[in-house]
Amino acid sequence: MKKIFNYLIYISIVFLIVTLVRGKYISFPHNIKYTYLIPSFLLLFAGFLSQAWAYKIILKKFDCPISLNDALKAFGLYTFSKYIPGKIWMLLGPASYIKKKYNYATDKLVTISFTSEFISVWLVLTISSFLVIIFNLPILVKLLCLVFWLGLTLTLFTRFFHNLGQSFLLNIFKKNINLPSLTFKYVISLLPVNILYWSLYAISFYFLSLSFGVKTNYLILFTFPLATVIGMIAFIFPGGLGIREGTLVLLLVSANISGELATSISMASRIWFLFGEVFIFLIGLSINIFDKISDKKNERQKA
Repeated sequence: MKKIFNYLIYISIVFLIVTLVRGKYISFPHNIKYTYLIPSFLLLFAGFLSQAWAYKIILKKFDCPISLNDALKAFGLYTFSKYIPGKIWMLLGPASYIKKKYNYATDKLVTISFTSEFISVWLVLTISSFLVIIFNLPILVKLLCLVFWLGLTLTLFTRFFHNLGQSFLLNIFKKNINLPSLTFKYVISLLPVNILYWSLYAISFYFLSLSFGVKTNYLILFTFPLATVIGMIAFIFPGGLGIREGTLVLLLVSANISGELATSISMASRIWFLFGEVFIFLIGLSINIFDKISDKKNERQKA
């Protein structure tokens, strides 16, 4: 019954989006350039598939191998859990599925997910650091980004700050989560797959911006990943709602895009990204349904 209610919640989100678009409560401008919009969606979908693959890769690195189908199901079926208040649900959802299927320790799976998030955020902040420097951002924002990047770096690579990070997570989630101390070499080995899906998200957003008539400006490539990471860091706001959009407007304006156009792109990007989330959810749901049908056929054949 609990699963049925979960599926109803997810399906209701899909119908909510369809209703909003059909009712023109949220719509793209009439002069949208579909020659850019269509590739944008295709690259976005590829980004979600790559992120599910990245989940499989990092689990294998920590001696918890799973199949690609199970990675797609774990990542896809629980993709909307990020909108539940409290970021721990975003990690517990996939972990609970893998635990049930492979019987790996839940604490270890949650730790792996946290490690993956840390590396992902650290990568984006490292690559986008020059934006923080050259863009006309409030000094407080620059300092917060610098401090957070430095904190992540020290947490990942030093024992003292690693222990402080564990205490910080314990105070937030009231749950003991073991963050492994990683070597720089180990983190580097996980970067390629992270770079892949972040690059796909960045390029897909770039095409989305072009579809709104924005002139060629390669700085835009770095704005969406950075805004997304800042939204991820905002623990209080489910899914980074409002934080990501506000940050994105600030970054786009700093990239010499008008405030009105930046706001339009930022608001549209939330619905655009939701379509990607719906896509990966449907992929996970479809694989789950086909697997159940296949299991039933096998049981009948054995009988």
